[in-house]
Amino acid sequence: MSLNYQWVKQLKYLCLLVLLLLPTVGSTVELTEGDEPLYISELSQTFYDVNHEYASIKQLISGNVDFEQGKRKSLVLPEIKTWVKVTLSNQSETSKTNYLSLGFPSMQYLNASWYNKDGIENIIQLDAQSPYFARLFDAPLLYLPLTLNAGEVKTLYIHYLHMSNEPLKLVLYSPSAISVPLQQDAIINALCLGLLFTIFFMACTQGVVSKSLTQLYYAGLILAFSALIGEVSGYNLKFLWPEGGWIAEKAVAFIVVFIPLLHLSFIRQFLQLKSKHRKLNRAFLIFITLNTLILLLTPFFNLIVVSLVLGTMVIPILFYTVIWSFSQRVIAARAFAVSLFSHLILINILALAGSSIVVISLPFELPTLFKIAYTIEALFFAVAIALQHKAFQQAAVRRIQQQAMESQHIVTLENDMKLSSEKNKLIQKQALDKKQLLANLSHELRTPLTVMQIEIETLQQDFSNDVQASYGSIKNKIKDINHLIDDLTMLAKSEVGALTFDLKAIPINSTLNSLSSELGSYVTAEGFTWSSNITLESNLYIYADTAKIRQLLLNIVNNSITYTNSPGKIELTVTNNHNHITILISDSAPNIQESELTRIFEYLYRVENSRSRTTGGSGLGLSICNNIVQAHNGKITAKDSHLGGLTIVIELPLAYSS
Repeated sequence: MSLNYQWVKQLKYLCLLVLLLLPTVGSTVELTEGDEPLYISELSQTFYDVNHEYASIKQLISGNVDFEQGKRKSLVLPEIKTWVKVTLSNQSETSKTNYLSLGFPSMQYLNASWYNKDGIENIIQLDAQSPYFARLFDAPLLYLPLTLNAGEVKTLYIHYLHMSNEPLKLVLYSPSAISVPLQQDAIINALCLGLLFTIFFMACTQGVVSKSLTQLYYAGLILAFSALIGEVSGYNLKFLWPEGGWIAEKAVAFIVVFIPLLHLSFIRQFLQLKSKHRKLNRAFLIFITLNTLILLLTPFFNLIVVSLVLGTMVIPILFYTVIWSFSQRVIAARAFAVSLFSHLILINILALAGSSIVVISLPFELPTLFKIAYTIEALFFAVAIALQHKAFQQAAVRRIQQQAMESQHIVTLENDMKLSSEKNKLIQKQALDKKQLLANLSHELRTPLTVMQIEIETLQQDFSNDVQASYGSIKNKIKDINHLIDDLTMLAKSEVGALTFDLKAIPINSTLNSLSSELGSYVTAEGFTWSSNITLESNLYIYADTAKIRQLLLNIVNNSITYTNSPGKIELTVTNNHNHITILISDSAPNIQESELTRIFEYLYRVENSRSRTTGGSGLGLSICNNIVQAHNGKITAKDSHLGGLTIVIELPLAYSS
């Protein structure tokens, strides 16, 4: 009985020895004498250690696992280590050293070993903590030097873990041919990175000068593209900082997650989705929020799979965005649609196809795809932004010219009115008043029109050193003219009784307190001190138009801000005087002559001595206030202020008290 047990025990060890010495199943790669690279990925075999059972070659062989031949046939998620084996044979009479390219700049884990009848021989072992100089061949991408003696046959086992778990693209180079891929990679990388950095600096400069958020998003996106291309090319943080360790690996994940966030933000800003397509804008905001959350959690967790899943989910949104952009019939939007379509095809579809979440193998390396895709997309984006900028400039010039023509037409009408008024001699005082009014109006219009004409001619002749400043100057003058026209329109309507008032009983105490808070914020923002003292009972009512009362007080406060020395003080006082309320708005120095107190409510009248300022208003504000008060059956006057400036006194009749 004991003999049988010993025989079984010996048979068990014999079977284990046979398994260790069992030749590798699969094709053998014969090392040739030529300099042509050998593409051996199709001849290799792969095993995905889904359950993390096999940490060594002995465990792998004794487990009698089934390797897959050629292309990947099953779904593989990150954090699953992969075994690859390939048998190499040197049938020549001399020893040979070849260099095996793995196609990646670094890995989270890499163990390569020889195995043959003589046992196991370790070649290299790296992990996320390994410094750059721990690799056996000094190059941005990982290369393994493999030496086979004459007539020797060995099986190479590679145990690795990569961020995306893309299958290895194994290429074997002879010593005389290894310089070719190194030079090709260096040239391609220099062209791609040089072009992207040039675009980045141009976008930064344009974004800062023009204060364009779109340009700044674009600059950030190009910088992220450059960082990713540098990463897949080997010019990464580990290359620049050899002892970076796990920080360099986290930097890769950060870049991969950061690019979709910037990309979606840039698309949303360029297409102005917030105003042009609210539903699509909400969809983009959802994905931007999710990507931001992933970005914040990336330093603590490996969320590459989640990022890839989001990249897959956003594909329908991006396809719709392409169709919608192309339908805008604007050349800039169509150019942008082309760039976005290239991103969809090359990154969201082909790159995902080559990643671990899709069971497809690409005929070329994923790093090469990234270089081509992001460079093409950056160029398309640059064209789209340039076309958009040109369209904006042309539209701005057309608007300025149109508004200048409209303003010139107003001046022509004003001159016609002036000629007509000069012929009217029926009432001497009325004629004199009209002449003064038209003269002031002409002065108010001609000054900004002259500035606009000079600025437009400068832009048309390309003489302007600062285009944005010229546009800003024209815009400000147009704003002044529009404000004057608005005031004239309201004044004219009130004169002929065409200005409508929605008079109804309003609680004057709460109304004035609310307006006081609004005016206080406005005055404080302009650099003045605001104080108010409203002593009214809560049950007092007046018949008034709330909007017109607000405009009345705002016009008076604006007048005080315009003519009061800064820093100054503006004060609101409201009291109840039996059958009416009295509103006092007082300001600090300077004041005006007593003889001019009754004239400040005339059309276009501005005091030109003590209370004159270079930034004066249209001169119609107090005239409009006078008409509003009269429409409310009230009274408005002016007097010297106890603060050293001017006090406007408004009296409005009470309706009733509850």
